[in-house]
Amino acid sequence: RPTAVCVNCVSCRDVPAALDALLAGETWCIGVYANTGERSADGSWSVTNASEPAVYAGLAQRWLNRGVKLIGGCCGTTPAHVDALQTLIGQRVL
Repeated sequence: RPTAVCVNCVSCRDVPAALDALLAGETWCIGVYANTGERSADGSWSVTNASEPAVYAGLAQRWLNRGVKLIGGCCGTTPAHVDALQTLIGQRVL
C-alpha cells in the first residue's frame, strides 16, 4: 500500500481531473507537483499564467483546499514558485 500518490509533471489545467479520480477512491495522502506550462502534441512548450509564482500558489491553494497534503512543482517552476508555496503553507492552519 502506498504512503502517498502524487500528480506529477502535468499541466495545472489537468490537475482538477486527476484529483477527482484520486480523491474519489482510497484515503491515501495526495500530492501535486504540476508544470507551469503545457506540452503540445508536437512537443513544443506553451507558457501559461501559472508561470507567475502568485498564480501557481493560488492554484495550489485550491488543491490544498481539496485535501492535497503534499505540494511542490515540476517543469517550469523556479525558486520564486517555491517561495510562494512556502508563504502559502506558512499562512495555513494545519
